[in-house]
Amino acid sequence: MNQTRHKILVLFLLLAAMFPWAAFAQVFISQQPQSQSLVTGARLTLTVQATGTGPLSYQWRRNGVNIPGANSSAFVIARFQPTDSGDYSVAVADVTGAVNSDTAQVRAANLSDLPFTDAMGDQNLITDANGTGRGSNVGATKEPGEPNHANKPGSHSVWLTWQAPLLGGVAKFDTAGSSFDTLLAVYTGNSVTNLTLVAANDDVSNCDDPARGFHSSQVKFNAQGGTVYHIAVDGLGGAAGDIVLNWDVNVFEGLLTVLNLMPSVTLGLPGDNLTLSVNVQGLVNYQWYLDCKPIPGATANLLRIDNLQASKVGDYTVHVKDLLGVETVSDAANVQINITDGRAINVAALDKFSEIAEGVKSGLTRSASRLQKSAVSGSPVRKKAGGLARGYRGTQIFSTVGSTKDPGEPNHCGETGGASAWYAYQPPATGLLILDTEGSDFDTVLAVYTGPGTDYASLVPVACDKDSGSNGKTSKVVFSVTKDTIYYIAVDGEGGTSGTVQLNYNLGVAPVFTQQPFTRTVSPGGSVTLSATASGVPAPLYQWYFGSDAIPGATNASLTITNFQSVDEGDYQVLASNFADSAVSARATLLLDSPLRLDSFNVRSGATSMRLIGQSNGSYIIQYSPNLQDWSSLVTNAVPNGIWAYVDTNLHASSGFYRAVSQ
Repeated sequence: MNQTRHKILVLFLLLAAMFPWAAFAQVFISQQPQSQSLVTGARLTLTVQATGTGPLSYQWRRNGVNIPGANSSAFVIARFQPTDSGDYSVAVADVTGAVNSDTAQVRAANLSDLPFTDAMGDQNLITDANGTGRGSNVGATKEPGEPNHANKPGSHSVWLTWQAPLLGGVAKFDTAGSSFDTLLAVYTGNSVTNLTLVAANDDVSNCDDPARGFHSSQVKFNAQGGTVYHIAVDGLGGAAGDIVLNWDVNVFEGLLTVLNLMPSVTLGLPGDNLTLSVNVQGLVNYQWYLDCKPIPGATANLLRIDNLQASKVGDYTVHVKDLLGVETVSDAANVQINITDGRAINVAALDKFSEIAEGVKSGLTRSASRLQKSAVSGSPVRKKAGGLARGYRGTQIFSTVGSTKDPGEPNHCGETGGASAWYAYQPPATGLLILDTEGSDFDTVLAVYTGPGTDYASLVPVACDKDSGSNGKTSKVVFSVTKDTIYYIAVDGEGGTSGTVQLNYNLGVAPVFTQQPFTRTVSPGGSVTLSATASGVPAPLYQWYFGSDAIPGATNASLTITNFQSVDEGDYQVLASNFADSAVSARATLLLDSPLRLDSFNVRSGATSMRLIGQSNGSYIIQYSPNLQDWSSLVTNAVPNGIWAYVDTNLHASSGFYRAVSQ
């Protein structure tokens, strides 16, 4: 946050404190950006007009992704290209928060229709070596047995059949200019149940493109002359919209080596040793990268990640260059740290909410939770992670470098943001959750939601924070949670900043007494111990009380009193507490066991109540006399704890006498 905006925010908060009845309206957009259809080379201008409290800030987005440097009330592309098509919007913010504009659909006016079909085997052949065309997957379906393209969930796939030119070459296909989060895959085969994967991609992963292609996809592969390929375009998490497909074959480019690092997400504990590898035939040079920065000395086909720490989480890629200088870049392998109740489980934070929601839906964590280990050691590369974290205390360390926002994603805590990642948590008990980003290395925004998780519109806000952490930049929220409810957690950065996140959660369960201290009598000069047990997470702390006064140093689950005297007689209780709540035990009364006596007399409605005090484990008789000479026994009873509350319901004369005797 810049200094000027900070001063305005302080002034706003001061005015709110002075005039609590005043209404400060959020940003109002009076003129929305307009949809347009443009020919290639035309000038694109999008504008917005808005009012708010204090100076306004702007962030233009394409397909939900922040456009770098697009921070004024107007957005201009001097020479529009079909690959610039998409759904544009702008987030306008003042000191009260950010508001999103309507979506402006920007489309290319001069594109030809491609013969996309819902089914793979339909008449949809194209043979051009290069081109750009349009289509749509709105209303399309997924065929029985059809794979998840790019190994991601989708449900609206369309197909093209493309025959490579006779000379073959390096083929490049991309969906730049599409209006939604595309999935792109290339196959050979003759049916959806008999496909051989050639190449696939979700988002463009190019370190020179901080916007990651605005959720478009790109693949490159060695096209064999005359071979028929099936091109599938789907939408991540059920997304659908207008497609722009671009392709080109370069017969002069060197042959590419297909590089895949698996799994795409790897989890470990701090101190673990991990290994990533890639195998390429021939004489080649390797260079490994972490979050787009070269790793010094990492020039072999194997990359050892020793002593895993926060500084080593993020996206790992390898660049392979052959003797002719042809370079191939692998897809990314994401490395994270997970600690759940002292163990590592296969649960990750992910860039896309739809992937987190799909992991929750699939119940991936139920099997992944078996993948646990209790000590630091070498870890094998693990399968792709997803699903739910379920524990009382845990930490997830991950990088948001390269993360983006999605269409329809909320402005978390009123911040524009732009580099969000998602996590799902399911509490194993009802209690109080402390959630924070302490240990993160950038200015975080933290938000929590519940709801069915079917899409962003289904999310219900629970809590959010920007700067309540210890350094004024990390975030912290405390709120009540319900057992087995799914909580979706988003971590973003103020101003779209990114970095390494340390997401910590601590679930507290209020104490409940499972063993109460009990009333008894004590011999003069004797020793007595009161004990109590309370459940709770974390284990509760104890404080004993004598009457209403705390007993100094009495902070254990048991209380021992030696040399018991009359000054020690009275009521004792213990308070059990943790950060979730506190509970007070039942009262335990301690009394001297001699002399044998009756006290606490009370007469009401013809009944007389009293208390007998004697030695523990004795047997006693309570007697009545109208004249202190003639005694009749009323009742005989064994008294394990030395204290017996008795009610005489017999109708005696208006006066009389009671006594207790040992049997």
